Amino acid sequence: MKFRLQFIDKEFCIQENKINLIVIENIKTYRNIIKSFVFNDFNDENIFLYEGTEILEAKKYLRYLGNITYLNLNKPNLLKKVYKYLEEKAEKYYVDDLECLKSEVFKFIFKIIDDLDYHIDFEKEFNVSKIFESVQINYGDEENSVVDIICEYMDLINRIEHKNIFIFNDLRSLVDEDELRNIYDYSMENKYNLILLEQFLLYDNFEDESVFVLDYDLCEIY
Repeated sequence: MKFRLQFIDKEFCIQENKINLIVIENIKTYRNIIKSFVFNDFNDENIFLYEGTEILEAKKYLRYLGNITYLNLNKPNLLKKVYKYLEEKAEKYYVDDLECLKSEVFKFIFKIIDDLDYHIDFEKEFNVSKIFESVQINYGDEENSVVDIICEYMDLINRIEHKNIFIFNDLRSLVDEDELRNIYDYSMENKYNLILLEQFLLYDNFEDESVFVLDYDLCEIY
């Protein structure tokens, strides 16, 4: 699988057990690439993903995680997907329990409204995901390390969105070498592919990094 980034005339290859590290020294180009992901997500303009001669729909395979300081497992749009995932799991693996729960809910409703003097009607089917939402299921990540949060976030996206390619910006600038090594090892163990966008290298690269350094004129140094 290969990809191209907007503003950069170069083809990059996604390889198993390799981390794509792309260093862009031109600050304006770097900023424009990040902005294109933040405001446009994945479209046919900011990234091209293809397998052989077949152009793939990037948003089906990639997830932009951006700057790790903004990672939050409890974002409302992400939690909605979690609730939906739990609902599908309940309907698939816990059919009897789910029917029992629905029966008890309806019994309770009828009991509560029984002594009212006016007619009340309600839907006889309800959205199971609303149950998870009503009890405010969320992730308690306050005490987790930055490595744990990143790995859990990738796990969650992989589970509910079935994506295994993750794009970060400035990851190497925000974690130390030991933390980065742990993130790399976890990603490879779980067959996650990482694309790192950086402005500069703070420390020597690892052997399992495919490093591309583009200078101010966007010429490849190495």
